[in-house]
Amino acid sequence: MDHERRRIEYVKGWSEKRDLKFTEAESFYRIKSVKAGENSIWVYLVETMKMGYAYNIKSDVINYMGLGIRHSIQFVKVDGKWLIRRDWYYDPLDEDSAYIDATPAEILPIDIMSLST
Repeated sequence: MDHERRRIEYVKGWSEKRDLKFTEAESFYRIKSVKAGENSIWVYLVETMKMGYAYNIKSDVINYMGLGIRHSIQFVKVDGKWLIRRDWYYDPLDEDSAYIDATPAEILPIDIMSLST
């Protein structure tokens, strides 16, 4: 749960600093493989998340970005029911997210006419 809280705080800070809001999110799953045992099943899948967002200054235009996450999920049979024991996943937002500066880059003024030769 701590990981999920950090992830939510990171995305919230990232979007606030860019003055945008998320408008929608949708996930699609592709099962890559399944390894079944008598009391345990491992499922390897790829989650593709599509997120819509709008800048607060132009909220009528929806932009999209995507995120890919690989999961290794173990199901175990307990009292005749299949339960998730663990869900290991690679989260691109967790790549040292505690150290990533969510501040957007500064916009530098450029004189386009001075670039032409």
